[in-house]
Amino acid sequence: MTADITTAFPTAPTEEKLCCTAGPEFGPREGCKIKIQRAMYGLAGSARAFTVFLADSIRRLGFTPSRSDPDLWIKEESYGYSYLCNHVDDIMCASKRPQNYISLIEQEFALRNIESEPSSYLGTSLIRI
Repeated sequence: MTADITTAFPTAPTEEKLCCTAGPEFGPREGCKIKIQRAMYGLAGSARAFTVFLADSIRRLGFTPSRSDPDLWIKEESYGYSYLCNHVDDIMCASKRPQNYISLIEQEFALRNIESEPSSYLGTSLIRI
């Protein structure tokens, strides 16, 4: 199964110390200083903050990163292995019951384009062996 995490960066807390001035959309608080507490698109450390945040979530599911690629996660199951891999905000799960892991991830992140066939999500035709 595959899925895309929507608004990925704003879900992650940021370590950067940033503030800005509130605009007119803040109504009576316009002009006030606002402390940024979540990673935002365009900030230097946002990608790293989200990567660490997502990795912590995947570890809580019992997966460990592979030695060869930190974005490939492995979990030993009674029936074999389950795999999760991520690329920025895209997730792919290969397991006997991938929907279980996708549902658990969906409890922490808003997901879209949840597909059971990777080829339909990726827009390419995969060779089946």
